[in-house]
Amino acid sequence: MWYVNVLTQQGVKSLKASELDEEERSVAASHVNAATHYRDTGDDKRLAAFQGIALGEHKLETDPEMIEYLAAQGQLDFEDFYEK
Repeated sequence: MWYVNVLTQQGVKSLKASELDEEERSVAASHVNAATHYRDTGDDKRLAAFQGIALGEHKLETDPEMIEYLAAQGQLDFEDFYEK
């Protein structure tokens, strides 16, 4: 079974890939890219596109301060977007 790492307001969650459709998996990947871009550059403009978006019951994190906190905790350091 494959899982998708999603950065939510409750931290990184591993959601079953089979429970997300193709568009939701794409949104999750784009969001992780925006969050890691912010972590690496301090540019939060890409996060705005995900304000108020949820995958199922999991709201995506867009607060720069919280993303900095999660990054400091190592929660953005997963090796792969998809995991087995």
